[in-house]
Amino acid sequence: MNGSARRHLIWVNHTFRRTDGQGRVNLEVVSRLAGRYDRLTLIGADVPAELAATEGVAFVETLPRSLPTTPLRHLSFAGRAGRAVRRARASAKSAGARCVIVANGAMLTGPVDVNASHFVHGSWKANPAHPRHGGGARGMYQGFVTRWNALWERRAYRQAGRVIAVSPQVANDVIDHCGVAPQRVCVIESGVDLDTFTPWTPDQGSPRQGHEWEAARDKLVLGFCGDLQTNRKNLDLLLAALGRVDGVHAFVLGGEAGSRYPGLVNSLGLADKVAFLGHRPDVAKWFAQVDVVVYPSHYEPWGLVVPEALASGAAVITVPQVGASTLVRDGENGYVLSGTNDVDGLAATLRRLAESPGLVNQLRHAAPFSVSELTWSRTADAYADVIDRAFDAAPDYP
Repeated sequence: MNGSARRHLIWVNHTFRRTDGQGRVNLEVVSRLAGRYDRLTLIGADVPAELAATEGVAFVETLPRSLPTTPLRHLSFAGRAGRAVRRARASAKSAGARCVIVANGAMLTGPVDVNASHFVHGSWKANPAHPRHGGGARGMYQGFVTRWNALWERRAYRQAGRVIAVSPQVANDVIDHCGVAPQRVCVIESGVDLDTFTPWTPDQGSPRQGHEWEAARDKLVLGFCGDLQTNRKNLDLLLAALGRVDGVHAFVLGGEAGSRYPGLVNSLGLADKVAFLGHRPDVAKWFAQVDVVVYPSHYEPWGLVVPEALASGAAVITVPQVGASTLVRDGENGYVLSGTNDVDGLAATLRRLAESPGLVNQLRHAAPFSVSELTWSRTADAYADVIDRAFDAAPDYP
């Protein structure tokens, strides 16, 4: 490609916002890529006003439509986003610019230069914990949606010039479940905001203050953060282990309205060990105050909770099914259990930590250092490297 040619980057995702995992990754990356290219067009439902107002950035809003099923909503988005992509590409060509198109999974019906994979539905479908195995109308619907997404994403990844996987686990899933050639897949781990997620410091006052902490005094304090509407985040494992261990208290962050877990906690007699905090805007504060964050998700392509907890000075207990489990070193900054059903292993680990405050302090002290180089700037630089190569090889789409 002529080095003097103008470069127009077109980026598609459902959302660009910090309250959504995939949306958070996209927002952090594109915010750092703005200014590196002559034009950056963002296509999706929402973008922070300050980013949309940045020089050289254009935002094409594609608001979600109120349709009865997830497939219909996604198809509607694909149609409108596809038209926006074609308009942006035509505008760039008329200005003599070269285009690269970035999408995220099953999002468009046509080919793109770079596709970032944050989730592989084919892998989740094969997981024994998938809701389809539970039967009933909900299980049947979830099974249909996952199969439909798996077929669409298989086509999307195979059509992409390059696939970015958020973890080695996802890279393997893209290769095994979607049939993408290994040489077309690369791994770029998501970063962590090291300015927001930091250990507790004396200038923040005394930690563990307030009525929520009364039941947690002099105990090993655990944190759990995730969606409570389904079983995928696997709060079940933590609750099963809590019934076997004394001297522990767990704070659960996530929307409990409509969730079965508050009732399950009561039926298991764990009300004195578990406190539900709901959705919290100050997650970083809670991570900095708990001793250990437990994150045993049945299927988690990456899991921003893991590096955010470590950066905040919390040890992490997780499972191999979590992509970010590669950041956890047994006995150094946390523990990786044998699997998502390892109740014995989790209970034994919690019991050991509850009896060893010195070990807990050692793990917490080491935690932030283990992710000190995992910055969003590093992630964005890695994306830029892939995108720059795509500019050199970008085809002229019809």
